[in-house]
Amino acid sequence: MSPGSIGNSEFLRLLLSQINRNLPNSVFGGILAASFLCYFYIGQFPHIVAFGWTGYIITLFVTRGIIGYLYQRKGLFGETRYLHLLGLNIVLSGIGWGAVSLLFIDPAKPFLMSISVLAIAGITAAAMTSMNGLRRLSVVFMALTLLPLVLTMWASEVEGSKAMATVIGLYTLIIISSSLKMANNTHENINRSIKFEERENQIRDIINASIYSVVTIDSNARIIDLNNTAENLFGWTRSQLIGRELDEVFFLDSSSSKVFSQIKSIIAGAIFSHRNYVAEVFTAYSKKLT
Repeated sequence: MSPGSIGNSEFLRLLLSQINRNLPNSVFGGILAASFLCYFYIGQFPHIVAFGWTGYIITLFVTRGIIGYLYQRKGLFGETRYLHLLGLNIVLSGIGWGAVSLLFIDPAKPFLMSISVLAIAGITAAAMTSMNGLRRLSVVFMALTLLPLVLTMWASEVEGSKAMATVIGLYTLIIISSSLKMANNTHENINRSIKFEERENQIRDIINASIYSVVTIDSNARIIDLNNTAENLFGWTRSQLIGRELDEVFFLDSSSSKVFSQIKSIIAGAIFSHRNYVAEVFTAYSKKLT
């Protein structure tokens, strides 16, 4: 199973984590767009049709938020089940937005048509972010949403409707292509993150197995990590040591003060990043520090 496979548990966990970060905005935006269109539709179409469609869309977006909450906060189901539920919700949402073209869009009513087209364009553009990484689902959603609009405009005999259908068709191709490109970039970034984490874990295992004390510090000489040898050397647990300054931990007698001065000089000469976590002190002077 490749690292980028949707079946890879770590890959899937990171992908869904990114999607969930955009979930609140997606839910709010969908509800707002449906309510906005309903405001214009209720004066032009039977209330049961306008409110029925709006209720359908809002119910789907609320449900999407609920299943996201149950997955992320409550752990009610795993990644695979959540992906299936999310996929079903996205497909049903695409059908709902595609129904706008069949129920409400009439090229003979240019103002109402323009409002509907702009809303659909906004929803599909937002889907590039909210569904980023879900390659197949994003393509299915955009096709279900936009293709009925293209067909409706093409079938109309109103002047300019076929030209409009051509423009919307080009927009469909562009946004699907852009969505796939964004998804591929996201997959590559997640794969790099997984590989980096694997290398980091390997390095940590090597450091923990070292017979020498290894202490990781920031630019203020505060301990941010240490290996098992250093933990045994100081006689304190890792949780007790992290966050302390070195001079709180080292016993500065005449034999250890020289070593500590060397450490301080390393800190003074180090180049620290904006995260302040780049100074690592490897010392083979365990006996001198006791």
